[in-house]
Amino acid sequence: MALALLAPWALLQAQPAPVLAGAWDVQSLLVVDPPAVQPVGTALPRPQSRRYRICIGPERARSPMLPRQMPPGTELVFEGQSLTGSYDEPGSSPRRQVDFAYRRLSATAFEGTHDLSSLGRVHRLQYFAQHAGPNCGAQRPTWPQDNGEP
Repeated sequence: MALALLAPWALLQAQPAPVLAGAWDVQSLLVVDPPAVQPVGTALPRPQSRRYRICIGPERARSPMLPRQMPPGTELVFEGQSLTGSYDEPGSSPRRQVDFAYRRLSATAFEGTHDLSSLGRVHRLQYFAQHAGPNCGAQRPTWPQDNGEP
């Protein structure tokens, strides 16, 4: 059963279970659809993939892919161990729509997507994160980036 949230206090009660705090290894893939027009005889651009490490602190472990401050008008839907949401990017002209999805696979793994749509093109970021250990070393805890990167 899906639950759309309208009250901030309900947000804490409806979220998927937390993940473990600590170091996380992230794999991401960015795909643009449709791809940019290429001159004849050249190859289409390849999806961009990245691997990197992040630190999730105890404050973020409860909702690892929700930003500290969500834009006004953000719609969230919780369903079991996942959430989906959408909003119009504030101050964008032309209009830019953001759609995102997060799924908790376990306390040590999560995945999701972050789509930015504008003028008929979609920039889709897909990510998978796996817990690497409880110690972040010298790395400081972070929050999700505006572009959807964990």
